[in-house]
Amino acid sequence: MDFISRFAASCRGRSRYRRRRRRRSFVVALEIVCLGSAAVPILTEIAIACTTTDKQVAPTPHKKKKTTPQDLPITAPTTMEWIEIVKDLNAGTVGGVAGIVAGHPLDTIKVKLQTQSHTNRMGFLASCRQLAASEGVKGFYKGMLSPIISNAPINAVVFAVYGQMSRVLEGGNDGGKLTPGQQLIAGAAAGLFQVSFAAPAELVKITMQVNNYPSNYSSISCLRDILKAEGMRGIYRGTGLQIMRDVPAFGSYFYSYEVLKSTLTDGQPDNETTMNLLMAGGLAGSISWVCTQPIDVVKTLVQSQPAHGRLSTLDLMRHHYKLEGPRFLLKGFGATVLRAFPVSAVTFLVYERTMQYMNQAEYDVLLQ
Repeated sequence: MDFISRFAASCRGRSRYRRRRRRRSFVVALEIVCLGSAAVPILTEIAIACTTTDKQVAPTPHKKKKTTPQDLPITAPTTMEWIEIVKDLNAGTVGGVAGIVAGHPLDTIKVKLQTQSHTNRMGFLASCRQLAASEGVKGFYKGMLSPIISNAPINAVVFAVYGQMSRVLEGGNDGGKLTPGQQLIAGAAAGLFQVSFAAPAELVKITMQVNNYPSNYSSISCLRDILKAEGMRGIYRGTGLQIMRDVPAFGSYFYSYEVLKSTLTDGQPDNETTMNLLMAGGLAGSISWVCTQPIDVVKTLVQSQPAHGRLSTLDLMRHHYKLEGPRFLLKGFGATVLRAFPVSAVTFLVYERTMQYMNQAEYDVLLQ
């Protein structure tokens, strides 16, 4: 009986230890997210200072008393709102595909840099040369089918949710422009909504990028193998970390873009030149990734672990901290920011131009 009592006490002790370890892991990751999010306004102001000259600031007009969203009746979207949602979906899809094609080679290098061994560290250019020598140009586009199949519609959902949230919040402002806080909320809501679709796609993409599978091994085959080996739980590995990354990332993404676009164009649609939209989108993407780089590294390490001998998030962070020090949280930082600029620049430019085309087509139909 003494043996059974001691064994039961030991099991209870281990269970409490595991719960404490999971809580510490969550707290550490949450602190990283909060620190990154706090840097968003500062980085946006720096970007504005670097891209604009001194301008005469007009006095702020007297604002009416705002109506809060809680004061508005909750109704189903009207026909016109559904038209706007469909336009957001279409433009988001086109922009998402364009951005993926533009940035996938750099994304492959980023993942390889983040997951490489500390004993065999290579820089950005060395990784590019090694990949080109071993796998050719096709190696840079490994796993691209997964984000095109998933992230293009996910991008559509992101822009649709952001657009609809913006319209709802604008209604609370009596039709006025969104405040910075509301832009963050709308973007964060879009980021949270897309995680359930994006997490499996990201897991498949990373698995394809870090393993030397044969050329005929597709993303669909990879997804099927993960499901067979680990079930639904396996394809959602690292989802908690992805939520911690994507909610602040998308909030800062849309907030930075709207602020930068308004600054570069003086709020005038006629000033929305290709260069202004590219700069606003590219800088917004870079800012969002600067703020979430540490949590992205941890997420990538968790999702790239082999099926056997996996470590918990906290143990994995402790292991890499012991081997590499705190700099492991910035692994692949250069490739991340370098990739973020063209991807976001192309995504927002194509989105804006597609929206302009559809708005003009809608206007022409109404005139008939």
